[in-house]
Amino acid sequence: MVVSEVGDDTREIVYFGDTINTTARLEQTCKELRRDFPISGDLVRRMKLPDEALGEVALPGKAHRLEVYALSMPNATKNKRTPQATEERNANAETSAWR
Repeated sequence: MVVSEVGDDTREIVYFGDTINTTARLEQTCKELRRDFPISGDLVRRMKLPDEALGEVALPGKAHRLEVYALSMPNATKNKRTPQATEERNANAETSAWR
């Protein structure tokens, strides 16, 4: 990974490299996988996180398939992108705000 400061008037830090490209391509699979936050198998092995195995996924521009997991919350609703799940999530958020 390469980190660089770019810009003339407005300076910003940007990141380049295979890790960034893979992450961007993995993010593009959210809709297809019907999950909000897919992560790689490598990250799952490095960290102790609750997860759901989604199998191997072909990412655009990558020669090899990537082992993918989704972060899972205890008692989370499956198929999180359904209208019913969205309503449940919103209701839970409103209820949590009052606790």
